[in-house]
Amino acid sequence: MADLNQTSAVPSPPEPAKGGVAARIRNYFLTGLVVAGPLAVTIWLIWTIITWADDFMRPLIPRHTGRKAICRGRSRVPGLSSRS
Repeated sequence: MADLNQTSAVPSPPEPAKGGVAARIRNYFLTGLVVAGPLAVTIWLIWTIITWADDFMRPLIPRHTGRKAICRGRSRVPGLSSRS
């Protein structure tokens, strides 16, 4: 019959790293790199894709379809004018 007092199936948690302030600062720095690195690469990649798409589409859109052409001089929004 198996002994029920054996706890070999449950591993013990690892011992915390012993070190001073320098080890703690090093760990915080490395953790920051692990978080900030992929975030920076993601932001750069999104910026690059959007810039490429903008540069690709810009020649296909005629100049006369700018904001002023769409508004046709009517830049006043009802309810937001200062006139009564």
